Amino acid sequence: MAFAAVVFGLLAPFLVFDPHVRSEAVDLRALVQEGVARSATIARLVDRLQASDVVVYIEYGHAMPHDEAGGVSFMSATGGRRYLRIRIRWDLLRKHQLAILGHELRHAVEIAEAPGVVDASSLASLYQRIGVEVAHRPHRCFDTDAAVEAGRQVMREVTESARLPATALKTAQRQPARLRP
Repeated sequence: MAFAAVVFGLLAPFLVFDPHVRSEAVDLRALVQEGVARSATIARLVDRLQASDVVVYIEYGHAMPHDEAGGVSFMSATGGRRYLRIRIRWDLLRKHQLAILGHELRHAVEIAEAPGVVDASSLASLYQRIGVEVAHRPHRCFDTDAAVEAGRQVMREVTESARLPATALKTAQRQPARLRP
């Protein structure tokens, strides 16, 4: 009995925690953790995704057009989950990466709230209904007022958190992590 308790205790974090916002890159996991600590908006968006059937993978976009800071795309739907990819420009200032993260996570929540989005075609249909076309590259690009506002709000929160005493930020960063490797 004691052995089972020890084994379960060691394995519990891996069996129970299933982050819906993920990255293979250590620095992007740190970006999300910093965003959760410094921005109530990012924390709320991560919580909403955690309660959904959407799993988001975040990666750097190294070959993005110069006028594109981020983007979200549909990867697949399988096993009762929908998988998205968020790309963020690698060469932006940290506060801008956080703002883009908030913007793109808002798009992920929009998708999570639309259960009919199950592939790239239904994703395009969603944004034709709720968004505004902002570019027509090799693929059409859309945006929403909610995502634009989320990015702006994150920038305000990140700017304000930079003014906090270091002890207040360290206390916020000690809160349980919502993203694990």
